[in-house]
Amino acid sequence: MKKTNVFLDSSVLLAGLVSTTGASAEILRLAEIGVVELMVCDLVIDEVKRNLTKKLPEFLPYFYTALEVLKPRITQNQETVDTVLTRLIPKKSDQIIIQTALISKPDYFITLDKKHLLKPVVRTAVAMPVITPSEFLGIIRFKN
Repeated sequence: MKKTNVFLDSSVLLAGLVSTTGASAEILRLAEIGVVELMVCDLVIDEVKRNLTKKLPEFLPYFYTALEVLKPRITQNQETVDTVLTRLIPKKSDQIIIQTALISKPDYFITLDKKHLLKPVVRTAVAMPVITPSEFLGIIRFKN
């Protein structure tokens, strides 16, 4: 069976690391047992590391262990961003993450960012499904 490729935004990776419950944590468990393949970019790794260092330093060891165990495919950031994305997404870091995900061609882009990335205008403008962790779990349960 082909693994489902999911590109995680930093919000999902962070939530999955700091909580053992919830949809984000469940996605990390699915990666651990080989149901999904995780994809991230350098910027996602940097954002998670920065947020943990600043707010929850006690979780840094879990972060490094998760990287070793889950072995996400880490893609180099795409610094050149499509003009459509620059008009729709105000934060440069979010633009880079979405552009990198588009180049990586995941089956799904998963985020918790309702303010910038889960807006209907963004969801319809990009050539990949942009969904929440809960939406993804509904899809993956239906597929299996």
